[in-house]
Amino acid sequence: MAAGFTAFAAAHDVLWVVVAEPTVLAAGMGVALGGMPTVIAEASDPSRTGISTAVYNNVKTVGGAVAGGMFGTLLAAPAGAGGPAEGGYPAVWLVSAAFALLAAVLALAARGRAAA
Repeated sequence: MAAGFTAFAAAHDVLWVVVAEPTVLAAGMGVALGGMPTVIAEASDPSRTGISTAVYNNVKTVGGAVAGGMFGTLLAAPAGAGGPAEGGYPAVWLVSAAFALLAAVLALAARGRAAA
């Protein structure tokens, strides 16, 4: 996902990137959203698996709302009174790439903790 968002930010004016990168992003999002409940369940105490996965679902929903507000602010900030400025989109994609990397690091840390 981080590679897809970074490529969008770097080359969003190239047609083949705009066509190809959603495939990379969709694959990354599918793996992340499909695998995260498993990572969370493995990292939590067996008696608290249901609670930990339910908290994940709630945090995912709240995170989506916060991200929507933050990205709306990033798009509106450079625009002023008009529509979104072109520079806001790469900012959104780079912030998304940074959070994708952070999520990957945290998932690896959780998997390492579960293995120990």
